[in-house]
Amino acid sequence: MFTQEFRLNYTSDKWRNVLGLYYASEDGEAANNIVLNPIIGLNSSSESEFTNLALFGEVAYSFAPTWEVVVGGRFDVSDQEGVLVSGNTFTPTPNVTETSSDEVVLLPKLSISKELTPTDRLAFTVQRGFRTGGSGIQPLSGDEFFFDPEFTWTYELSYRGSFADDQLSVNANIFYTDWTDQQVEFFETPGNALTQVTTNSASSRIVGFELDARLNVTPEFDLFAGIGYADTEFEEFIDPRLGDLSENPFPRAPKWNASFGGDYQHTSGFFAGADLSYSDEYASNLQVDPDFVDPYAIVNAQVGCRTDRWEFALFAENLFDHEYLLSGDFDSTTDTVGTLGQTRLIGANLTVDF
Repeated sequence: MFTQEFRLNYTSDKWRNVLGLYYASEDGEAANNIVLNPIIGLNSSSESEFTNLALFGEVAYSFAPTWEVVVGGRFDVSDQEGVLVSGNTFTPTPNVTETSSDEVVLLPKLSISKELTPTDRLAFTVQRGFRTGGSGIQPLSGDEFFFDPEFTWTYELSYRGSFADDQLSVNANIFYTDWTDQQVEFFETPGNALTQVTTNSASSRIVGFELDARLNVTPEFDLFAGIGYADTEFEEFIDPRLGDLSENPFPRAPKWNASFGGDYQHTSGFFAGADLSYSDEYASNLQVDPDFVDPYAIVNAQVGCRTDRWEFALFAENLFDHEYLLSGDFDSTTDTVGTLGQTRLIGANLTVDF
């Protein structure tokens, strides 16, 4: 992979401008050889070349004492070429498929913000997003699959502010994302990563909000908290392998999540911190009647010492070793398949600057 980006920035009393050029080139190869039994074997391979050229920029203009408008965008050109080869023990002549896709898209952005006070700002932003399409091989069967590019329109109202002489900072935003041809990954055989493929839903959306705050209790001690809500839905999603998933939520997308914690930093260099994170229940898989995993909460902590040249820290993830599932297929006619969350992990970090 090779990437390079150039930027030109300009700033004055009323203007903030940036103009950029981006280039990326990537060559890839992949191969799978799977022995199903002493008689049958599957093999597949792929080669791909991907190039991306983009011109991007934005112009911010302060047109009144407390107002600013931002107009920007990205002109994106991508080219993808690929060769997919698949076969098995009974097909001496492999199946060869050549793929090619070219995308030329314009991704505009518009934002307007209002400074309510010197420490409070309200903004509204509209922007378009994009991810290129592609192809692949299902490793277990050797079958090719193809998926289209996806596009989004996101509308966001955000607030940034601070109070009590900057001791309390608050960030909040309300958002809505309209998705076209969302790329969705799933296992054709539940729990078997060798059967992963990618497909597209026709239309989907996300609506929600986020709120987080940080309080400087003392010069050494901070408290922080956050809460988020995201209501996801496949508005139209009919797949011959999955059925009609319209009106279903996205997998692994909890409606509610929250966090709370604190950080302590002494002038001597000693520091300590802990946080609790909570996840609401969510759909585990892509099924007409999806399975749901239970809500869970885990605690993380760290303690250590830092100087100008080095830092040493002890950390613990999932401190109380809470058992929870990230995904599961509980209605399978075979053995139940599940993915466990991170068990307790205790470790140490040492960083030294030379």
